[in-house]
Amino acid sequence: LHRVDRRQRQMCIRDRVRASTESYEISSTLNGTDDWIIRLDANGKVIKQAVFNAPGRVRFSDILESSDGAIYLTGNNWDTKEALLLKLNSNLEKEWEISYKPSGVTERYDFKKLVIWNEKLYVSAIQWKTSGSSSSYDSPYLHEVNIENGAISNHIALPSIPGIKLDNFKNLFVDSSNNLVLAGIADPEIPNESIPGMDGGAFILRINAEIETVNSWNNVGGFKHINVGSAIELSNGHIAIVGQSVMGGEPAISIIDTSGREHRSYQGSDNFYGSSNLSANTINGFYGLFKDSGQYSYPYPMQLIEFNVNAIPISTKYLLKEGGYLSEAGIITVSYTHLTLPTIYSV
Repeated sequence: LHRVDRRQRQMCIRDRVRASTESYEISSTLNGTDDWIIRLDANGKVIKQAVFNAPGRVRFSDILESSDGAIYLTGNNWDTKEALLLKLNSNLEKEWEISYKPSGVTERYDFKKLVIWNEKLYVSAIQWKTSGSSSSYDSPYLHEVNIENGAISNHIALPSIPGIKLDNFKNLFVDSSNNLVLAGIADPEIPNESIPGMDGGAFILRINAEIETVNSWNNVGGFKHINVGSAIELSNGHIAIVGQSVMGGEPAISIIDTSGREHRSYQGSDNFYGSSNLSANTINGFYGLFKDSGQYSYPYPMQLIEFNVNAIPISTKYLLKEGGYLSEAGIITVSYTHLTLPTIYSV
């Protein structure tokens, strides 16, 4: 973990970590790669950990802790192609584990993101499709989860956005007005066959408790986003969404105001966006974590950029590990005074 101190004073964190391990020191019954859940104390020391044997591949893709200390994990079962949902108590002991696939679905089905909304637990899902020898996302869904036993509801009928077909909504969160925000990638209802896969774009859909549209936005056909990695609410209620640009791996960022209109955008150059999250600051701006592939040679340093309310970079800091390779994993905001940067280090 790298910490960037913005007020030059010591801060501590308490959090849970979703990770994986290939070490027999961590998992005596290691099966290739095992899922590893860690709870840290206020000083960043491990106080509890749990390892779950996976069939050679990481299963979990999201983690959520509820107010009672319970932890929920989503993912997929690679063997059965079913979605996976698991609940741990505050001691990281398993309470239940559910595998799920809707009746009649033969393709792979994954659970992606978790959110607690109006005291209920919801999970987003993606159904895959196979064309020849390749697989890709087909249709996204939203389910309600019974927290007592893990029972999964039928998918919830969501409002449509005219002119586009939703491909996935891997971002799912509740905004400051208690609307549920879904964000991801969409395709035109009638794709352009001359540029297959290039005419999609990002979308945002806000819905209220009655599952009605509050507002929506998309840039499908605008050749800006080829994928979406993160979407967050800023301190002024606007939403910032980031992904890779159509032209390459450079970051493409759009800021959407509270009425659903695009406020500003940013297109990176000579830098690379992987999949890390954005993090809001206190002045209606945000932080993004990238790789600088222009100024420096390999191994490219991580590049932490602070943006203002208009998506204009106002400061940049670099992190470089000599003799090894740092891969960005995300940003954790601690009381708006520090940023902690989880990283993956390899030599």
